[in-house]
Amino acid sequence: MIKNKLHIFFLLVSITAFAQHKQLLYNFSEIPQSQLLNPATELPYRLHVGIPALSGIYASYGANNFALEDLFIADNIPFETKMNSLLARTANTDYISVNQQIELLNIGFAKDDETYFSMGWYEEFDYISYMPKDLLDLIYYGNHPDANRVFKASDLNFKMELLGVLHFGITKHLSDRFTIGGRFKIYSSVLNVNSTHNEGEFTTVVGNNNIYQHILSNADINIKTAGFGDEAPNVGSFLLGGSKGLGVDFGFTWHPEEQWTVTGSMQDLGMIFNKKDSKQFYLKGSYTFEGFDLLYPGTSANDYWQEVNDEIDERIDNDENDAGYTTWRSTKIYSSIGYSFGKEKSKVCNCGSSSGDYTSEVGFQTYTIFRPKRPQYALTAYVKHTFANFLTAKVAYTYDEYSPANLGLGLAMKIGGVNLYATMDNMLGLQDLTRSKGVAVMFGINVALKKKELY
Repeated sequence: MIKNKLHIFFLLVSITAFAQHKQLLYNFSEIPQSQLLNPATELPYRLHVGIPALSGIYASYGANNFALEDLFIADNIPFETKMNSLLARTANTDYISVNQQIELLNIGFAKDDETYFSMGWYEEFDYISYMPKDLLDLIYYGNHPDANRVFKASDLNFKMELLGVLHFGITKHLSDRFTIGGRFKIYSSVLNVNSTHNEGEFTTVVGNNNIYQHILSNADINIKTAGFGDEAPNVGSFLLGGSKGLGVDFGFTWHPEEQWTVTGSMQDLGMIFNKKDSKQFYLKGSYTFEGFDLLYPGTSANDYWQEVNDEIDERIDNDENDAGYTTWRSTKIYSSIGYSFGKEKSKVCNCGSSSGDYTSEVGFQTYTIFRPKRPQYALTAYVKHTFANFLTAKVAYTYDEYSPANLGLGLAMKIGGVNLYATMDNMLGLQDLTRSKGVAVMFGINVALKKKELY
């Protein structure tokens, strides 16, 4: 029987998740980096220049099915009982997701009152893995308690990529009510690992010639990798030295009435052609094992194992090749509707939008990201207010699969020509991080100038 409790480390790593949703940054026009989520965002600036490597730093932590206290709180409950409880409520639809970004360059300028150009370069790490429920149960409990249970290889579903992104965007004001934008991206994938379309079943049943019969049927497991060569990645790898890919973002901002704003955007509609140091490992076939047919005398144990190895090699195709492969990026869709009110302030965009100039805004946002098994969603309600024309705050309440009570705060401050900003999700979770299922932080520094500050 299979039983190996060294899986605990693997399990703890697997149930840690990171969120990629930047609900506080979206439509926060006082922050130049908001154009990376919607290229049609109407910035109030004529020029912005990000401080290299400091203009956009994003890190987050979260989990949709686990907090540290579930296993490590001092409550006199045996660790094994806690582990059993955690595994019992884990499903193969649970997932982990890691996303981290560092902006290396970001520049934007207004060509005229209708057109704003932006360009830049950033590093990104993205990882998604669904919980391999059947595999975890098989490793932790073994196959003995679950005779006749079908363990599915399809539970193994993950992908990881480390890449650099060069981008060029344009924001075009078409009228007093409508603005569109687009962004072209060149991807340079430094590392990629993925295994997303696996099939096959493992079952233990009562045997005819032995107590149990172990059946691996219709296995078709494939793991693809790229970028793992002899040379370590360097800065040039993130520029144009990795596997190449192309992508686009596009979006719009619409003011149906003076105080109403509707926005929408699609981000990272693109693909990467993984060719550099690419490899594909695959296992395909079926095999049934019912123990050894012992012969006496004169046959050593090594002969039996060699016989099994030969049978496995004959019936299961297990090989690798250097073929390239194509992967799609995780496309994201944002949308929002907002209502502005309060005392008028200086105009919010270069173009004199008919949305008017108000100190406060309330609204709703939606977010969708397309993942290998299914899309993930989030809904956000927000309030934004500008104080004394130099400090803008955004408070957001988000409902997503990580937490039903995610309260976040974003601040943008402009002191002279310097733009400082910071955002933090799940403020309530800061009271006790052992009980928190997620905390996300983003901050940055830009030089941002309005028309009157330029000429």
